[in-house]
Amino acid sequence: MILAIDPGERHCGTAYGHSYCEGVQEYDQSGLFDLVERWIEKGALDLIVLEEYRLYPWKLQEQG
Repeated sequence: MILAIDPGERHCGTAYGHSYCEGVQEYDQSGLFDLVERWIEKGALDLIVLEEYRLYPWKLQEQG
């Protein structure tokens, strides 16, 4: 199973599947940690993809 995570301060979006997206779900941070822990214990995770967010100085007005 591949788990892709879009982290946020309050909510974390996830998408999961084997070779394509089979579902999406939103969690708070503690719920996401619980999910990952359960899947690791089951041996269900093959890969975790974690989105990185960068706020570039020249984009401060747009994204800040």
